[in-house]
Amino acid sequence: MIQLFEYHKQKKRQKDVDFLIPFLDVDRRYCLDPALLRYSKTKSLQGWNEEIKEFLKLIRGVMKQGDNDKLRSLLNIGEAPDAGLGYCNDGVLGSGVGDEISKQVIEILSKNESFKQRGFINLEELQWLDKDIGPDRISDLAINILKRHLIKYTKAQAKKHKVPTEVVRVNKVFEPNSLEWISVKEKLPVNPMRRVRDALNPNPPLLFIPKEIVKTLPLFLNYDDFYGFVDKDYVPGVSRRKPKISVVESVIDDPELSTEYLKFKETEKEKLYRPDFDTDVQQHIAKLDEIPSGSKKHADQYMDTVKVLIDFIFKDLSFYQKEKRTILGEARRDLIYQNNAVSGIFSDLKIKHAANHIVIDTKNTNNVTAKDVAQVSNYLNDDIGRVAFIISRKKDKRLRAHSYTQLTKQKKVILFIADEDLKRWITDQTRIQHITGKSHKIIDPVKSISNMYSDIVSD
Repeated sequence: MIQLFEYHKQKKRQKDVDFLIPFLDVDRRYCLDPALLRYSKTKSLQGWNEEIKEFLKLIRGVMKQGDNDKLRSLLNIGEAPDAGLGYCNDGVLGSGVGDEISKQVIEILSKNESFKQRGFINLEELQWLDKDIGPDRISDLAINILKRHLIKYTKAQAKKHKVPTEVVRVNKVFEPNSLEWISVKEKLPVNPMRRVRDALNPNPPLLFIPKEIVKTLPLFLNYDDFYGFVDKDYVPGVSRRKPKISVVESVIDDPELSTEYLKFKETEKEKLYRPDFDTDVQQHIAKLDEIPSGSKKHADQYMDTVKVLIDFIFKDLSFYQKEKRTILGEARRDLIYQNNAVSGIFSDLKIKHAANHIVIDTKNTNNVTAKDVAQVSNYLNDDIGRVAFIISRKKDKRLRAHSYTQLTKQKKVILFIADEDLKRWITDQTRIQHITGKSHKIIDPVKSISNMYSDIVSD
């Protein structure tokens, strides 16, 4: 992936700027969370929140008038690709609230007169008022409502950081006086790596989003959380969820379900956290997907990326050295970490398996072999320690048998970690889940290691 400043040959990192640096070839897996605006202490962002509140008031007025054509026009807002955010499968260009979905929302609202009078309290309510609306679409809606502010902000930041600009057409800008979405011409940064069908600007504009108002999923107000709040009998892993359409119908029949949930979440606003943008760890997570699997040419790149992630994840481990060696005629490169733990699983490993150091062998492959395991095992001893992690691109359940064999026959501990583990651990360390009940829980990486060890010990 190529980020904006890299393309323009400027040495600036995420922590050096106030906005989320766009990637030019893929969307960044973040969203604008309206809750971050509502609870912001930044004066300018408080003004942006007022803009969203005014939009909701306008929606309520149109609903009361029964003007479904105008309501359909207001909710038919489309995507916000110029922000470069999203979670779509192919990496770019997700879906905004389209005309078909607008019709669904309007049809639903027409069933309940009290809801038409009440209107929307928050944008996020749309997630449980239509079965096809998710967090990406809430983010798109918020971005498009705020386009006038984002254009002004982007121009100021581009000037401050010397980002090239050109005259471009910006679509889906909300004009409150006419209650319409319009297009405007502005001098803004563009994305030179994407093309659009526009005679004025073949390269689409880029809008900068203040990093204070973006985060990884879930949104602070999210459907999973809402479901756990309204279905008190639901037990994850035991009971089956009701279809979303039935939940939607329940909310339309009884708007107080949504009102009560919003009041409850207001009491939890202090739990609203953001990613730590003072580290570049999210960029390294994204790099994992860009490194070709199985390529020996990229083995060192994979190892260096893994090292950054391990440094961030495990606070009890400190990097000791990178060692080149030859075992069984093959060149090998390992990361060696000093184990500084005084409690927990790493302390237990130190006591039980002489793990004053942890050896980490990175494998840029989907297929770790028995030979790979044997090579790492041969390197372990009482001096270096008898514990190693083999980190590879994908998990293979068959490797569990190798762990058990090494433990029982060699008294050595070899645990297998995959990219998906690293991603999950990083994600959960840089955000706080906002889920009522037991529907989701944060994954503690140290606890995960403990579970892996317990799994082979208990066999």
